[in-house]
Amino acid sequence: MDEIMSEDIELQAQRKTLGEQTLSITVDQFMDYIEHKKSDGPCESCGSIRWVYVQDNDRPAIMGTPNVRNNETSNWFFWMICGNCSATRLIAAGPVWEHYFAIKGLLS
Repeated sequence: MDEIMSEDIELQAQRKTLGEQTLSITVDQFMDYIEHKKSDGPCESCGSIRWVYVQDNDRPAIMGTPNVRNNETSNWFFWMICGNCSATRLIAAGPVWEHYFAIKGLLS
């Protein structure tokens, strides 16, 4: 029983670290990621290449959606809005986090 509780506490600590690291991603890092992955291609709805990148306190804004199968988790997304038709493109936060933390070995 103590082992299970210890694993739960460790998992919660890892989630907290992952969340804090994701929230620390800067606008410059997000823009670098978008360019690196070529995620700023033409809008699927209208073909425009003019994107608006939503920011909050000099950080790319993040939205969360609940996981309907597990109410203890959610999925986080950065988003960009077409400057012409307002279609919205979501960029999953997990791969952005991996690009800056997991791949570069910044997470112990």
